[in-house]
Amino acid sequence: MTTISLPYDKFLSELYIQPAYWQLPGAGADHRRQAELLKRRPDEYGLISKYLLTPELFPFCDEMVREARIEFGDFSIETLRKLTLQKQDQAIKSMDIELAQPDPKPGEPRFSAQNEAAQKALSEEQKNAIKALLSPEEYARYEFRNGQLAQSLRMRLQPFRPTEAEYKAIYAAEKTFRESDSSGPLTDEERTAPQKKRDADLLAALGPERAADYAELQKSGGELPRLMARLNLPLTTISTINKVRDEANASATAIRNNAQLTPAERSTQLAALAAKAEQTLSGTLGAEGFEAYSESKGDWLRSLKQPPTAKH
Repeated sequence: MTTISLPYDKFLSELYIQPAYWQLPGAGADHRRQAELLKRRPDEYGLISKYLLTPELFPFCDEMVREARIEFGDFSIETLRKLTLQKQDQAIKSMDIELAQPDPKPGEPRFSAQNEAAQKALSEEQKNAIKALLSPEEYARYEFRNGQLAQSLRMRLQPFRPTEAEYKAIYAAEKTFRESDSSGPLTDEERTAPQKKRDADLLAALGPERAADYAELQKSGGELPRLMARLNLPLTTISTINKVRDEANASATAIRNNAQLTPAERSTQLAALAAKAEQTLSGTLGAEGFEAYSESKGDWLRSLKQPPTAKH
């Protein structure tokens, strides 16, 4: 039997967009585009659900097999089909749970405790179903791409932009760290030993510069790492920025608390301090980077320029 060529193959190729397994899927526009595709072409989506995941057709639908292999790994065709079915089943049940929840009232959390409990139970059900499909060795391979640690790393590592080798090294080190036994009475040395081992493993695998970037990512999180990634700057640049901020704030406090200064002298010194900090940051981040940093994290810079409170 030859590869299936169906009228909606183009629709499939547009719908099933999957990056490399260690990378986070594209956000925003891609998801909205897929939603629009499903809205416009429900007949094709029905055909996918009804026909393409059957044992007779799935092996010959190259696009779906390719995407399943990227997502789940190097399993047999039949195992890939069953994993795809299991994932689709969970997605439908998860959506049913969300749709069953009434819209929250103002001030209430988006998801109720009942909803979260139902989703947690569904995840456990999914986990047990997949374990039943796979051998222990296969399940370890599945977890490497699809387990909670893998999902967490894909979210956290987006600004780090790891290579596949780096992702594997980080996954192995973090998995060993998370599985370390911290129960029972422990000495300080025993308590810190797993973290020291993780850090040593990462240093050996990543090298000094990338290990330092990863350590900075763990400390910072959020907006600044994403900005550094957009500017193609090492994540350790965050430490440089924070050092400039902390030193400027300490100097500003000393100036404001100096009773020997007149208000005019205080304003002049604070303005000079702000100008020096801005010059240093502009040299580090570039004009575009400094503008973006100033908009999102520049409150402390703006506070330097505010008129100082008069001392009595």
